[in-house]
Amino acid sequence: SAMNSDRLKEQAVRLVSYIKRCQTRDEHSRFGSSQSELTLVSLSHTLQLGREAMEERLACVVSSLEELVQKLRQYTSGRSSIEHLYRGSVKAGKGKADSLIEGEEGKEFLRNIAAQRKYDKLAQFWASGVDIDWRLLQTGRPPRRLSLPTYPFSKKRYWIDLRPPQSGQ
Repeated sequence: SAMNSDRLKEQAVRLVSYIKRCQTRDEHSRFGSSQSELTLVSLSHTLQLGREAMEERLACVVSSLEELVQKLRQYTSGRSSIEHLYRGSVKAGKGKADSLIEGEEGKEFLRNIAAQRKYDKLAQFWASGVDIDWRLLQTGRPPRRLSLPTYPFSKKRYWIDLRPPQSGQ
């Protein structure tokens, strides 16, 4: 997720770069073992529970890191209709989605969707602004959190005028 659509796209670019860098490093490891410990489970866990959910959202339902990279590349290239990729905004979708899942019945509905592992439905709800308790999907010990790329702030500068105000103005 990100604060606006430009930053969301940049976040996707950075994530693809990070995954490819980790995979390249693992391929060239002289011991043949994973140095980065990058797995789809640890990546998902870190993004779901280790990051703040922001306004603009993107959710992918994938079964491998390669599939994730493929979908993110399609998204960043401007493709609009991508299977199992959901794009939304809290402002645009939250009112409608919240009314559907409000109250105890709504919480039970989300718990049932999580218990049945209906990942596409969870992704659609989350992308539209619904807060999902991702811990409902965990079984056993929580995966290791990763050190992922930081938020891609825009490079816009804001300068403060330090000159004292002129009298009479």
